[in-house]
Amino acid sequence: MAYSLSDKSLNYNDLNQFGANNLAQILEASPNEIYIVDLETLKIQYANPKARKNLGYSLEALQTMSPLDIVDNLTEHKIRDYINPLIRKEKTQVFLETLHYRRDRSTYPVNVYLQLIQQNSQTLLVGNVIDLSESKKVEKSLQEKVLELEGITNNIPGAIYRVSYLPEGKAKIDYVSDRVKDIIEASPEFLYEDFDNFVDLIHPEDQDKFLEGVRNTVNSSQNFCWEGRIITPSNRLVWIQLRSQPQYYPDGLIVRNGVVIDITDKKEAELALEKSEEKFRQFAENIDDIFWMVDPTTKEVVYVSPAYEKIWGRSPKEVQKNVHNLLNAVYPEDYQIVQEAISKPILEKQDTEYRIVRPDGEIRWLRDRAFPIKNQQGEVYRVAGIAQDITKEKKAQQEISRNKELREVIFNEATDALLLLDPETLKILDYNSQTLAMFALDDENYLYNKVASCLYQGDLSTIKAVLKEKEVWQEELILTKLDNTQFWADITWKEIEITGRTIYLVKVSDINERKAFEHELKSTNECLEVTNQELAQATRLKDEFLASMSHELRTPLNSILGIAEGLSEGAFKALSEPQKQAVKNIKNSANHLLELINDILDLAKIQSGKITLNFSYPNIQYLCESSLNLVQQEAHKKKIELEADIQTSCSAINVDELRIRQILINLLSNAIKFTPEQGKVTLNVKEDENKENILFSVTDTGIGISPEEMDQIFEPFVQLDSQLNRQYSGTGLGLSLVRRLSELHGGEVIVESEVGKGSTFSVRLPYTEMCFISDDAYVQAYSKKLLSFL
Repeated sequence: MAYSLSDKSLNYNDLNQFGANNLAQILEASPNEIYIVDLETLKIQYANPKARKNLGYSLEALQTMSPLDIVDNLTEHKIRDYINPLIRKEKTQVFLETLHYRRDRSTYPVNVYLQLIQQNSQTLLVGNVIDLSESKKVEKSLQEKVLELEGITNNIPGAIYRVSYLPEGKAKIDYVSDRVKDIIEASPEFLYEDFDNFVDLIHPEDQDKFLEGVRNTVNSSQNFCWEGRIITPSNRLVWIQLRSQPQYYPDGLIVRNGVVIDITDKKEAELALEKSEEKFRQFAENIDDIFWMVDPTTKEVVYVSPAYEKIWGRSPKEVQKNVHNLLNAVYPEDYQIVQEAISKPILEKQDTEYRIVRPDGEIRWLRDRAFPIKNQQGEVYRVAGIAQDITKEKKAQQEISRNKELREVIFNEATDALLLLDPETLKILDYNSQTLAMFALDDENYLYNKVASCLYQGDLSTIKAVLKEKEVWQEELILTKLDNTQFWADITWKEIEITGRTIYLVKVSDINERKAFEHELKSTNECLEVTNQELAQATRLKDEFLASMSHELRTPLNSILGIAEGLSEGAFKALSEPQKQAVKNIKNSANHLLELINDILDLAKIQSGKITLNFSYPNIQYLCESSLNLVQQEAHKKKIELEADIQTSCSAINVDELRIRQILINLLSNAIKFTPEQGKVTLNVKEDENKENILFSVTDTGIGISPEEMDQIFEPFVQLDSQLNRQYSGTGLGLSLVRRLSELHGGEVIVESEVGKGSTFSVRLPYTEMCFISDDAYVQAYSKKLLSFL
């Protein structure tokens, strides 16, 4: 869209060779913020769409404001200081890096380039502002390398340019700001003459890559970005970066507006960085301490010196993969210290001392000194450190600590009685205040005369011999206080050295509470032993009862069923309709009782751990179809539609075929029982997302289960009290068996239900797939299995 600047009382006909419309299009399409400011009043006369969008103001609102309203920490005095060198023509452009305030007073980082232009007799200030919010992220890694050695700022001085691409593919430079002369020593007029004039300035080794990049993006909506070398007319080598965005016109013209930036300093800094890193590497690889450097954002270990392997006994590659890998070797008691040191941001120098365990079991002490490396914005972009092996120093400190005066270190803080004894005479040399309290003493003479002799039983020479060999003697005794009350004591003797003298340190701990607890624990264990024996006896009696009941009940039931079957088939004589109904009732009752007995026995076997699963690889399709066939007649009576939906790609699963069929039949029978006539029951089989489990799901359109009743349905002998439920018989053991059998397979049962809409019972089982076995192989396997029964 063309925008007439003449509407804003501005005329740029004298700017280079462009008319107002062309320059307006450049300003309107510029990816940067463009401002035109009255030099005397400092009022904003024009702001392009990018500026208005970023700030959140309309053009009318901005024309009532000055740069002081949108630039952070800017005063009229400061802006005059920026402008004066331009007025005096000491500079053609002034750069500053600052923050812009949006309308909501939030800020974003910008680079500002200031230039003066003449409008007739009026001098105007033009601000070209680059929003660094995104470019900061893109250039961060590049800037960090430069800043690491040289402290180079993220100042990117550049020239604005505009290139047109005609339909035939020819390129033409339409506009470039005067700043280009400072970068490549070529005037805008020279570049306007022919696009090849610019190409000829490119280093011969970089020309092909530049032209290839131009060809690849000329008809593309992609942004163009290229870095290469320029040989200036004075034979100076300059590195530049070109960036541009496309703009399309209806007549087929393609325009790219962009910026050219001098990145020579950056490239030289990269070379210097490579040389510096090589010197650092040579230095680090020839000292005993560990040098390391970490990226604080990614936690990537940028460098670790070879001394790591010497001290840690592990390859540096281990920690270079992830800095957290070093935690695997940290001594358990120091794990939290090191983890916190790694996790928290390091904003200032930090010293950490910790222990590591080498692969050979040796424990070493390390002092790790870390410090942040910051850029000029105060951001931490590297954390460097030196890890020093201080094992010898720590051992020396520990030795000094052991030889300090015991009264200062131990006696005054101990909660146990502590005594120092002469090893020859057993005379008490010293004691702490807890000794008096423990023995209820107020007379020190009693302490010296009586206590020492009661601290051991038997031959003292035995204690001395043990102390020479093991350094510690320990025993538990009953001691008597001055008031004749007794208490259990844990007495520990240890031979120590103080100022070159060998003495005995005796620690007396009151363990009355522990002994009382041990006695109580012993009594409890004895009671538990008796209880366990009684439980074992009860379990044995229960098993014997169930075995007996199984035999005693099944034998007459089988006879009853046989006679009833003969009567119903007319083996004796023809029956009347009432008699047939009576025989049918007998058969149903006997079958129900037999089913109850079988369920009780199965549940008892599971609870006693006596059930054995016979694992095989049954065909999933066969398993599901055979289960559905067994409940088909029951569903047909209620006109219930049975459906199978087997979505798994695997043919078989490693389970007990009989028990899984028992699970499916129980779930299908329950679904049919609690689904009204003309309902639907679906058996679905599928794998989970990770293909680690397989789900057998039975979904019905029945009465559903309320959340309050959900926890009761798996309890043995429990049937929910509903009107539909009371119409049908049942043992109340089916779902309990389903859960127990699923758990024996390492699986679980999941229930989803909504009252009035139906329920879904899913059995999730882990499986070992045998997808490589064909269906024909399974047919043959099951044929052999069938023949073995015939």
